[in-house]
Amino acid sequence: MPRPPAIPTEEKIKLVSELLSGQITICRAAQRAGVSEQAIRNWRKQFVDGGTRNLRGEPACGHTVNEESLLAEIADLKAAIGELYLQLKAHRNRARQGPTFRRINGISEAEPVQRIRTG
Repeated sequence: MPRPPAIPTEEKIKLVSELLSGQITICRAAQRAGVSEQAIRNWRKQFVDGGTRNLRGEPACGHTVNEESLLAEIADLKAAIGELYLQLKAHRNRARQGPTFRRINGISEAEPVQRIRTG
């Protein structure tokens, strides 16, 4: 089933304002907008949350605390991936070169290859 056309922001604000002032019910607002009651509840929550953030002095379009936490975690994971990539690249370069040899008491001996731990 195709998605219904987007409701203009001004219409959403008008409906939510009427809802909050008690002029209409959620059911009536949903009927007027041609959307589900859950959509009206979502709009009301977004409207109230936005006002609350503004009253606290937080930016209206800024990241939430949860988003900031997730962005920090993403940055940490990217750094870890970068470090692992460099280790893998170095390991592959050593493997391509073959084992290196060193002389101990006049005898050539292959140096052990370091293994990268996984897991």
